Amino acid sequence: MIANTIQAEMTPAVTYLRGEYALWKYQIPYFSTVLPMKFIADKFKLVDEIQGSETIEWSIDELFQRDIAWERIDKELIKYLKNENRPQFFNALTIALLPISSTGLATSYDKEDNYPTINEEGLEEPVQIGGIQIQPYNNSNGTAGRMRWDVNKVIAVAVDGQHRLAAMKKLNGQIDVDKMGHTSVPVIFLIPDEKAGYVEPQQPEEEQSVIASLRRVFIDLNKNSRPVSRARNILLDDLDIPSVCVRTLIGEKLSAEPEEGKLPLAVVDWVSEKNKFETGPFITTILTLYELVIEVLGSTCNFEPSSEDDSNIKKWLVDKFSLDTDELEDLMDRVKRCYYQEIPLTFQPSEISILKDKFIKKWTPHIIKIFTELTPYKKIIAYGLENGLHKPEFVNLYIAEEVIKGEYGENKASKIKSNMKIIDETWRYEDRYLSHINKINEEYKKGAWAFKVVFQKALFFSYGRLLQQADEYVDENLNQQEKIEQFTSMWIEAINALFATGLGSVEAKLSGNELFWTGIGLSADGNIEYTKVAASRISDWLNVWVSMYWLEEVPTYAQLEKNEEGGIYDICSNSLNDSGIKKLVKARDDVGLDIDEFNNEVNKQTEIRFNKFRRELTKD
Repeated sequence: MIANTIQAEMTPAVTYLRGEYALWKYQIPYFSTVLPMKFIADKFKLVDEIQGSETIEWSIDELFQRDIAWERIDKELIKYLKNENRPQFFNALTIALLPISSTGLATSYDKEDNYPTINEEGLEEPVQIGGIQIQPYNNSNGTAGRMRWDVNKVIAVAVDGQHRLAAMKKLNGQIDVDKMGHTSVPVIFLIPDEKAGYVEPQQPEEEQSVIASLRRVFIDLNKNSRPVSRARNILLDDLDIPSVCVRTLIGEKLSAEPEEGKLPLAVVDWVSEKNKFETGPFITTILTLYELVIEVLGSTCNFEPSSEDDSNIKKWLVDKFSLDTDELEDLMDRVKRCYYQEIPLTFQPSEISILKDKFIKKWTPHIIKIFTELTPYKKIIAYGLENGLHKPEFVNLYIAEEVIKGEYGENKASKIKSNMKIIDETWRYEDRYLSHINKINEEYKKGAWAFKVVFQKALFFSYGRLLQQADEYVDENLNQQEKIEQFTSMWIEAINALFATGLGSVEAKLSGNELFWTGIGLSADGNIEYTKVAASRISDWLNVWVSMYWLEEVPTYAQLEKNEEGGIYDICSNSLNDSGIKKLVKARDDVGLDIDEFNNEVNKQTEIRFNKFRRELTKD
């Protein structure tokens, strides 16, 4: 048994064999071993098991741990492990030994404490990496030895095999201890530190850190095995341009303190794969932001160069990122190399860093402005800041109750509520959580288009497509960046004016029981159409509104049909999308209209909706 000191709580020493992957620029050492299932269940931790984890301001970089699907564990893995009539076998767990601090994961290992060496013959002097102690066998050239770690300084976290680990931990106590102790499981330890032999190329404009290194290993590991969630890939992928751009839009961590020029992480759903935010504290999702960035960039960025000097790629780089001559030349060199290698366009980290910086300068402030100044989103953000809803405990409680759900979600929610009462005796679930959720749902979100994914996509379709014609709206003497700034402000003002009329409601009325958005974003029976086609139709009608809002004289429907003015009139006229109106008329046609009668009815219903816009814009 290892003697513990007051300062340290060392694990039992484990025997390892050391290997490494070192084919190219990276050298990734690993320490393989086999450990009793009981040891694994007791010593390895899930992130949620860290004391006070629900109040820790985890950064985006620390969210590498994949969400646990507890329902799958209960229905599949536990039953598999408890089945006496089946053989049990697991692949190796990949465990990262990471430094911890009082506020979460530390960015580097502490300076070495004066730990006593492992008291066994035949071991060399220890290699000390923070709270980790590695002692090779004599004459083994470092390929084998014994290792242990201080659980007060280091946490053993699964970066591959989280569900297997969770199942073993849940099994612990359900079956005989001896069975858990005699069953061994293969384990691979990762220690992302130079002293362990870890080497990686210097990343551009990035301070080296344990977490940054681990992220790169983790995303590659999971891309080449069982895929991580789409949202988590966006948070982790450093080589996908839209993903990198998305991360420029959101705050680094859950915190009551706002981060200037960022959307608070507390209002962005980064957890679930359900792309919805119709209820609760979120105003958008990582998945939606990804689509919005693609809309702004006009591409998924997955290009196949057609020549060594592909003019389409060159134009895209200039238009979307405003590169200077030297930057463009460097990036076009990459295009040339990819063309001759006959591979898709793949930029290097240093090149992606250039594009990220250009995106931050050209686009990030305007996208953030849309979310923070459009009235429905602005109200949610302001309410959250005013009432402390951006703190990690509030968001984690919402995730436990509404995203995770099930037995594990209930247990996690119960733990959070108990801990909050310990931290603050005045904390009450009904007052500090439930009342806020109810207020957001009933007063801010109920029936509002702004919190439907299809409408949010339509907003950015409108913004992106009208921005391409910004010269029709803004001062022609402005430079490109000034034009974007002026147009963004004008577009936001017009959309806020639409919300002020009440037309931002799904159930906004034309007359009687007729809904305005029927035939645009609603089907004939009044249901929301969650399709890209519907988002495009809504976007077209938003373009009509914005155009009419900024015309000096609001045109009549007849004037638009003549289309004699050009400019904004053209945009307005061309945006009168009647494809959904045709579906509406067809669905309601009980008598069998002939082609002329059908077209007349489509034109009538289109004009009725146009005139609703016109009446709102010409009110005194």
